[in-house]
Amino acid sequence: MWTHAESTHLMSDATLIVTRWLAAYHATDWHTLWTLSAPDALTMIGPQVLPKHVIAITKYVEVMDSIVNAQDGKPVPDFEILDVQAVEVAGGTVALVRARERHDGVSCVLAFEMGAEGLVRGVTVDPPSAERAAVQAAADLAQMPRPTTRTEAFRTVLDHAYARRHRGIDRPLRSLPEARFTCQGRGECCRVGLWNIAVSDNQRLPLSRMTTLANITPFTLHTPAGAPTFADPEAATERHKLATGIWPDCHQMADDGNCGLHGALGWQPISVCQLYPVHPIPTPDGYDVTAAYSCLTVCLNQGLTLAEQTDNLRGRIWPFQFRMAEVPELLSRTMGTDADLPWQVYRQWEAEMLESLWQRDAHGLPDLSHGSRILLGRAGPGLSRRALDIDDLFQRITKPGIPEGGWREGWCGGGSWEAWLAIRHKPITVVDEGDLVARFLRAQLFRKHGLIEGETGVAFPWGMTVLISAMVKADARFRAWRGDRDRTTQEDLIGAVRSVEQVILHDKFPEWLATLPDSPVESPMSWQACQAV
Repeated sequence: MWTHAESTHLMSDATLIVTRWLAAYHATDWHTLWTLSAPDALTMIGPQVLPKHVIAITKYVEVMDSIVNAQDGKPVPDFEILDVQAVEVAGGTVALVRARERHDGVSCVLAFEMGAEGLVRGVTVDPPSAERAAVQAAADLAQMPRPTTRTEAFRTVLDHAYARRHRGIDRPLRSLPEARFTCQGRGECCRVGLWNIAVSDNQRLPLSRMTTLANITPFTLHTPAGAPTFADPEAATERHKLATGIWPDCHQMADDGNCGLHGALGWQPISVCQLYPVHPIPTPDGYDVTAAYSCLTVCLNQGLTLAEQTDNLRGRIWPFQFRMAEVPELLSRTMGTDADLPWQVYRQWEAEMLESLWQRDAHGLPDLSHGSRILLGRAGPGLSRRALDIDDLFQRITKPGIPEGGWREGWCGGGSWEAWLAIRHKPITVVDEGDLVARFLRAQLFRKHGLIEGETGVAFPWGMTVLISAMVKADARFRAWRGDRDRTTQEDLIGAVRSVEQVILHDKFPEWLATLPDSPVESPMSWQACQAV
């Protein structure tokens, strides 16, 4: 332990403080890191972010040691200090450390926010300026991914901040060549009541500090934080509503309609908001990335291609990487059979089916029969024989009854069985004047519904794609019928695609369909019923 005189001397000298801090960090000397941390510093302890003053040093050392022992040689940054510059800022000092990481040779700037008492209050990597270091340090904590095991845990926020900015996700990213998205600032996604967005205890505390430091709208939630449990990853459970009701604006939206958090940082620290509308699917050979068609910009295909934004996508996906289930190396040919089909074989089949979706009928809609023949020829006669006609399928995904006052928003009048009955025999022509439906269906197939963790057979993603096509056409026809038209407009199709996406992506509908006995979604006879809509 240090003497009081030595401690006082160190607190007055930022160079000595950060030198000791980095030496202790690399040596996993948790007692020293604890001593050098300010009383109100937000501290990572296992899966939780908590103020230092609520954690006993004995518990801190115990948990941090257990994480190191569980990681079994996982590489962590080892920094060589090149020089240190102390900059006076409001509320204290920021030590800017120009450093080189010894393992990979990367040079970067480490920023240590020093509180008024001279102890370390926050750490970040490559801040835009000394004045913004404290804001970025707090926001980095809000982005900490909740690990599934201690092997996947970061030791401190410095590990996370360096890895996110300089190592990133090293697995390949794939996207469909036609897929585009660049935010147009419409602000629809920030009306978060519809999406039921919640933040975790781990996000609440640092975001509150960050908004105070950035002098923007305070980030406040009215649900009290849970008591610290230290060892339980569920201590970071997302349970605080960012907004409630129908279409209320997020309280972080500024007067100009833009996100105050993003404006203060140049990036979004709430992981769900940072990710949307990007939708990653971990596979054995990387990540397959699509974009959510509930976003109008994605429907209109505006902006850069996803393939042109690899670095941006890696940063978006980073906070989620440890808690996403993956497509396994071996897949089942049909639900309930042995997993013996190599992933790369399915990847080849998928490429053929994706290409088939560009083939159009007379109305510009994808011709699904060719893709069905491809899969039937590959998967063979073992596919499910339990056929459901379109009424059977739609009965399972609609609700009876029409509410007073008319149809609800959403797919088929809010998912109403009566909406489907009203238009099922009406001679309404569905027309796609562009490539919207083909792009949407290709994205659905590329998402591999049901293949995550090997839940279904390999025909399930195609069956879902065919069913989704029928749902889009049904909703577009319903919209035309309500407008007293015998032919759909492109606005009808956009509304239909967005409402179906809400059901498919945000309401976890595919997961429910995968539980049906005998997997009728994998049946070619069910595909024929869907194609007849």
